[in-house]
Amino acid sequence: MLVFWLAVHRSIAGDPDRVAALDRDLDDLARRYDQGTGSTVMDWEYLLFTTRKRS
Repeated sequence: MLVFWLAVHRSIAGDPDRVAALDRDLDDLARRYDQGTGSTVMDWEYLLFTTRKRS
């Protein structure tokens, strides 16, 4: 998740409104999945894949 956040943040870094909106949305997401253990824990599974366009 952190790598994704960094990539998106870097791509919108020149637009402070979009950066603030992303940060708010990620805060909301973390609160929604907080398991109440005293620290924020988000237990997710994910699929990561890459593609290449043929030449």
